[in-house]
Amino acid sequence: MDYSIAIGINNYDSDKFASLKCAENDATTFFNIMNNHFNLNESNNILLLGEKASKNIIDQNIAQILSLINSDSRVFFFFAGHGERLYQDPCLSCYDSKYGCTNNPDSWLNVRDLIGKFSEKNVNTIFFLDSCCSTISFSPIPRGIGKTGINNEKYICVFSAADSNQNAYEDCFVGHGKWSQYLFKALQGEPGALTNGKLTNNSLQNYLRNNLDEGQRPFVWGKNSGEFVIKDFSEVHKKVSIRNIYFGTIDADNEIKEDRDLFIENYFDLNDVSKKLMESPNIQFVTGRKGTGKTYIGKYMEVKYKGNVHYLSIENFDYKAFVALSTKGEGYLPYVSIWKYFILANLLMRLNGEHSNNKANALLKELYGREASMNQILNKKFKKGVSIKNKELMELLKLDLAKEDENFVIADLIQCFLYTVEDIEVENQILVLDGLDEKINENRNYELIMNALIWAIKELNDYMFNKNKTIKCVAFFRTDVFAMVQGANTAKISNGSRVNLTWVNESDDKTKYPLYKFINLRYQNCLNKMGDTGKYNDLLEILPSTIIQGNTKVNTWEWMLDFTTYKPRDIVIFLRECINRCTDETQSITEGIIWEAQDAYSKYLIAELENELYGFINENIIKSLFNELHLMGKKWNSYDVVKGIINKCANKNNISLKNNEEVNNVILKLYEVGVIGIKIPNEHEHWSYRRTIRIEDYLEKSEFKVHRGLWKGLSIW
Repeated sequence: MDYSIAIGINNYDSDKFASLKCAENDATTFFNIMNNHFNLNESNNILLLGEKASKNIIDQNIAQILSLINSDSRVFFFFAGHGERLYQDPCLSCYDSKYGCTNNPDSWLNVRDLIGKFSEKNVNTIFFLDSCCSTISFSPIPRGIGKTGINNEKYICVFSAADSNQNAYEDCFVGHGKWSQYLFKALQGEPGALTNGKLTNNSLQNYLRNNLDEGQRPFVWGKNSGEFVIKDFSEVHKKVSIRNIYFGTIDADNEIKEDRDLFIENYFDLNDVSKKLMESPNIQFVTGRKGTGKTYIGKYMEVKYKGNVHYLSIENFDYKAFVALSTKGEGYLPYVSIWKYFILANLLMRLNGEHSNNKANALLKELYGREASMNQILNKKFKKGVSIKNKELMELLKLDLAKEDENFVIADLIQCFLYTVEDIEVENQILVLDGLDEKINENRNYELIMNALIWAIKELNDYMFNKNKTIKCVAFFRTDVFAMVQGANTAKISNGSRVNLTWVNESDDKTKYPLYKFINLRYQNCLNKMGDTGKYNDLLEILPSTIIQGNTKVNTWEWMLDFTTYKPRDIVIFLRECINRCTDETQSITEGIIWEAQDAYSKYLIAELENELYGFINENIIKSLFNELHLMGKKWNSYDVVKGIINKCANKNNISLKNNEEVNNVILKLYEVGVIGIKIPNEHEHWSYRRTIRIEDYLEKSEFKVHRGLWKGLSIW
């Protein structure tokens, strides 16, 4: 049986030790790798962090391991923390070590002494030491180490993060020691660390050396009889190639058709939005940029909560028929009742399917003959009104029989629907309206119509709540559309009644973003689906750790985010383009593959952002802009340069932008969707998809830059 002990200490009992940031995370990661990839368990895998890593506790746990091991055992020892030298011997600090190794050597762990203890047991032992001063200070490597010497045929190998005269550093951006992050990749089967699919002592050291510079030179010492295998990954690597990784599509319907169970498993409940929609009567609106997953949420809820959530896309909504039903009136008010009628009719048809009763059956049959489509509900006959000839229905609805020969107009039908819905015994019913922005500004009254929808939903939901009915309607809006249609009154409505989808947070570590958790969940589920439980468990492990940008190396995940607009759809598309360029033999996404994927992704992004601009900027100007933006190049440009390009595009299409305000509106929209970023004087650069700020007051004093993800598609070199 193998054994492992992992020790990590960030803060010490003595304030003379400098605090560390990543040591405990390193030890925890090593502990998890031993569990997941080396098949250790709680009985033979020990984790000691912080104050639990005192000298006494460490000694006790080492003694326990020594009492259990036999000649067939292997022992893995990992340490992350401060190190020091004592008479040329590397020493490791404990939580309660006295500052200055020579002052109280017994409060430290002497590595030479540790080696001697395991040597006496005649077991294979591997030390991984991420600390300063963790290397024996003389060479060649002696065959006998420790007070008792290594006198067995087993190997004892010490991997040290730095040479004897060097410091070991942390990389707080990735949350690990500079050396440990590569050690962890290797222990999980990183292809570059393997020889013929096997991780050996030699292949591991070569990999560690190749990934660190001379400022921190990994070292290996101890005693062995040649090359030995740490772990054989050959079978795992045969099982799954990177080319078979499936991140999903950008279409929820297609994913459901392909694999319903995987669709459910892949769902990432951003900020518990689906839970909030089911449990809170207050949440009535979900907003988010195009591509942030609104439709995915609606489809997930429909599948997950079948019979409770009813998804209705109005992508092909007949606005002309809708407007034709309205009566005369000012502003949005004539449309409120039409929306109430539309919502209630659709809600009743869906509730009746699951919870049929005589009243509902009779009413629907009387009005529509059979189940009506979304647009058939908007039949113009309902404007003049319809007569209800069914006396039994009149009685069921408790309507005045004297009105039998009269026409029931929209207002009357609303009351009939409300009375019928009230009579259906149901709980937790939600009608989801989606696709509201697909035909933005197709109708000149679009803003008023959407404003009326917000009011109608609010009033209907309040009515249901007051009747103690857990029934509501929820609408999914693009954030910019929702902002556009809101008047002063609707602004009050939306306060506290909506959730906005954003996939970033304030963390400096961008792997802590919900966006990373989303895509990593899909990656892990795909591996599990293919039966690969041992290859990798983190997306970062199949990506290069850094990518060259200009004259510097940057973190690959951060670079990838900045090449997109921080949306799930963007990440899925980009990674799919990478996978499409892999072969059956490809075992990781290389930097070369990433660069090859840029061209196709950039063309996708141009089309996506063009689409997002429609309805806000003249269509002809949009087309011209994407033909002229290359003039901005890769640099920051003044306001006058950007203004000149916009006016040029307008003039090409015989459109006059009369003043700076009209030009500024175009600039603001380009910034809002992510086409350009802004650098305000004396501030950092800003991109809307990271964190939207008010820039209106700074436009003429600021500089602007084209989004990096557009460069290839716009032929900016």
